[in-house]
Amino acid sequence: MNYCTKASTQIRLYGKHDVSVMNGVLEALYKIVLVNDQSIRRTIWNFALYILDGMKEEAYHKGDLDLIRKIACNLAQNCGEESAI
Repeated sequence: MNYCTKASTQIRLYGKHDVSVMNGVLEALYKIVLVNDQSIRRTIWNFALYILDGMKEEAYHKGDLDLIRKIACNLAQNCGEESAI
């Protein structure tokens, strides 16, 4: 388990029920990706997948889910990856 995962297991576990927490996490990851090189982007992308996987079972409102998709898509593009959701 890498440092990102260790440090935020509680956020993923309890925050996934709160769309604003998850949007905040994804937005922060997106901003980290914008200012770092490819090796950091790979780590951040893998962590984003971990976060997104934790959100799969939540029943978010369509508008909230659209925002999550938009942030995740921007994150994926800047990491050179395919969108995960």
